[in-house]
Amino acid sequence: MKIAFFSRSFGVRGTAGTYLLIDKLSKKFDYMFFTPIHSNEHKYQVYSSDIKITPIKELFPDDIKDSIVNPLSEFSPDIIYIFNFPEWYKLVSFLKKFIPNAKYILDIQTPLLIADKRREDIQFNGIKYQHDLDAIATLAFKSVETWIPNYETYTIEYPLGVDLDFIKPLPILKDIKNCKKFVHIASLHPLRQTSVLIKAFHDFSQCSTNPVKLDIFGDGPDIENLKSLVEQLQASKHVSLKGLCEQGKLFNLLPKYDAGIAWVPYEHYDESPSLKILEFMAAGIPVFASDTTAHKLLKKEGFSINYFSNTHDNIIKTLLVATQKGEAKKNLLNNLDLIKKYDYEYIAEQYHVKLFRQLLNNEDLELNEKNKKLRLILLSDSLALGKGGAEKISVELANSMAARGHIVYLIYQNKGKPAYIPNKDVKLFSYENIDNSLRKKLLAIDPDVFFVFYFNRQLIKYFSLVYNSNIPFGMQECTNPIRLCGNNWKEKDSVTACWEREIIASAAASIRLVMSGYKNSFENYIKPRVYAFPNSTFPQHGKVIDRSKNRKK
Repeated sequence: MKIAFFSRSFGVRGTAGTYLLIDKLSKKFDYMFFTPIHSNEHKYQVYSSDIKITPIKELFPDDIKDSIVNPLSEFSPDIIYIFNFPEWYKLVSFLKKFIPNAKYILDIQTPLLIADKRREDIQFNGIKYQHDLDAIATLAFKSVETWIPNYETYTIEYPLGVDLDFIKPLPILKDIKNCKKFVHIASLHPLRQTSVLIKAFHDFSQCSTNPVKLDIFGDGPDIENLKSLVEQLQASKHVSLKGLCEQGKLFNLLPKYDAGIAWVPYEHYDESPSLKILEFMAAGIPVFASDTTAHKLLKKEGFSINYFSNTHDNIIKTLLVATQKGEAKKNLLNNLDLIKKYDYEYIAEQYHVKLFRQLLNNEDLELNEKNKKLRLILLSDSLALGKGGAEKISVELANSMAARGHIVYLIYQNKGKPAYIPNKDVKLFSYENIDNSLRKKLLAIDPDVFFVFYFNRQLIKYFSLVYNSNIPFGMQECTNPIRLCGNNWKEKDSVTACWEREIIASAAASIRLVMSGYKNSFENYIKPRVYAFPNSTFPQHGKVIDRSKNRKK
């Protein structure tokens, strides 16, 4: 088996899982490894290895044909494994032109933290190009959702791991009577909110009867602000920002601490597993951790972890208990025993190698739950123009279908704020004009059904969005046929209006009317696809209708 890896600068600050995984897999298979080499990044190097690297300028360089395609074609890989970066889709779609028979896997290890217009562009291209992938591997399904909303590509979730060959506890473990020396390791990005931890630890140090110290290892765009905060609090005796530390040296330091603090904010990271919490346990030291969903899953597996809620007061309270209570030796030994299944050697074999073999053997992969859901686009053009019946029903329908687990997009013309706001599970977006740009976006989403609410001649333009595609077109008439053809169908007389309406209706997969008598306005060959029933009142999602009381007569 031949594998070609692509990742951002290898061994530089960032997700350690990237280089640990490549390190393990490179020892099992014939490989090539493409990664950018920048001279100014050596100061951020935290991991070194004897892995053979094929250096490139960028992951999608100007000279891609010479620097990547030519050597890759000669190597002829079976698997192309790409660690996620914002323009991954460009690399995949380009390489598939020259190496179409390889299996393409995208590895997503962290949630998308980019905001605003660029985030929308990344997500749009993720939806559009996801079908170029054969599989996605991720540390958390929720992280994939941030990059590719409502993704459908076959996805495996694998655990974050540690390299137990390098992290070793002290030779002799014993009960820790109290905790004085604490360690925290993180990428110092504003979204990590490390300032919350620093403020809490500073106040904790003022309450503790024992002298306590927190060493923070890491670097990032927030480091200068954090240095200023430590100075402002006059906390340098208790909080020290150590900067980056080479991985091997850091692993040797960890067992010498009394405890590790795995702080992460709930926002963005609630379901993201923490590597550092595993490294602390592998080093044989107690762990104090934010009570995130991901962290609490470890307790269910039997790990001994001290949790705190992410409030200033609760962090202080939990750490005060730590200085007094300490940690029993049996809890540390229990963690060391359980951590063995998180060794990267085990993970690589049980998850990645298994996936590679399934893809190359063309095995039928078990579909994710998402693959079993409908992907719907509902068009409610006048949603921002006022609170009409059609607008209300379109939003209630979107909410109801999303509550059933389906993937729902509700689109409308950008005339201001929508009159009705759908639930958060509905993907809401607006458009300026019904044109080829909008058509491209709709075709990229590739819905199972495109359903429109209409009451005038705009129906022709709506249909043009999916004309000559394989996307089923459905429509609801939001007025009676006489008014529609005699008044609303402007610029044409009623005879021409009825004829144009029939042409579009003949191409529709289904038509919904609100009154059964309206069916007679269609020719007999169309009627089997016409459904007439009154508007329903949808219950609010999550609420139960109380039918125990007598109805008013």
